[in-house]
Amino acid sequence: MVWHRDAATDAVLLELRAADAAGLLYRVTSALDAAGVQVRAARIATLGGDVVDAFYLVGNWPTDTERARLETAVLAAV
Repeated sequence: MVWHRDAATDAVLLELRAADAAGLLYRVTSALDAAGVQVRAARIATLGGDVVDAFYLVGNWPTDTERARLETAVLAAV
């Protein structure tokens, strides 16, 4: 999981690279929703057996505490 703060002017980019699995996108987006994150846009790509998903999160994301909480939730979904 990689955070890009300068990739968008009004959003923080969360990039997730993981092994693809059935229902992975649903589980990750459900974790983001449960964490109260607003996703402005997403770029989803499958490369062989792996995914590279980028989520543009709006708002004041992330503080260190929020980032750790969000990372825990997303990684649990993976």
